[in-house]
Amino acid sequence: MRLGDINGDRLADLCAIVNEQLMCAQGDGIGRFRPALRIDDASSPFAIDPRSLVIGDVDGDLRPDACGRDTGGLVCATAASGFHAVRWNGAFDDPSARKTTSASLAAIDSDNDGIAELCGTSSEGLLCVSAAGTAVLRTAWPDESAVVWSADLDGDHQADWCAATDTGPACAVWADYALTTDGAPWGYAHSGIVDVAPATYATVGLADIDGDARADLCSLRDDRIVCSRSQGRGFGPRTTLAILPNQTTASALWLGDLDGDGRADPCVDAGTGIICARQP
Repeated sequence: MRLGDINGDRLADLCAIVNEQLMCAQGDGIGRFRPALRIDDASSPFAIDPRSLVIGDVDGDLRPDACGRDTGGLVCATAASGFHAVRWNGAFDDPSARKTTSASLAAIDSDNDGIAELCGTSSEGLLCVSAAGTAVLRTAWPDESAVVWSADLDGDHQADWCAATDTGPACAVWADYALTTDGAPWGYAHSGIVDVAPATYATVGLADIDGDARADLCSLRDDRIVCSRSQGRGFGPRTTLAILPNQTTASALWLGDLDGDGRADPCVDAGTGIICARQP
């Protein structure tokens, strides 16, 4: 599942690929969702890896689109086409993919042109691909098996990256590309102990939770959702964003702006249902 504004009302919707169909539940602005409906064109099955679904404006018409990958590369269903799924380009096809590729995909305006590129891990490293098929290798540094997240960490409208390591998150920003593309420690240390985010795509995400245009690192920890705010060149101390009710154990975390205030809010898979929390 993904949280993203699929209908352009600035409120996050909950979308998923189910039986090669793009199903989306429209957000109501107060943290709940209406019944899920199929929104893609029934004449063209959206047969992507469900883990790879991303939502963003990839064609520059200011309307959200849906994309993902299959064995042959990227597939997109744009709003302009009535969400008719077509081959976008061959990037991230099976010969060039890693095991982590599908879950790593993100729609990011990685070059400040107002159009989202599709970024994710490939056999080369972290790659960002435009609608024209232009591919920019952001970094070849992370190990092939590493969990790598991409987002704008310093607010300059460029794609940056983090990798989970045993000693905490290691990140790099595009602004420092001339110096190095290798990640440096970003984790907050207290009394010599670094806060280590779990190495998983399911329970960890990068999103802007405070509206400063910098992505923050959030994760599930026991019965709460905790976040470390980006300071542009590092993450600050971990703080609690939300506490799950009745010591609920959640298996997945999604982040998106549920109420249109410019700050990402959390939703979790609680097993028996989806629980969301809006920031006050």
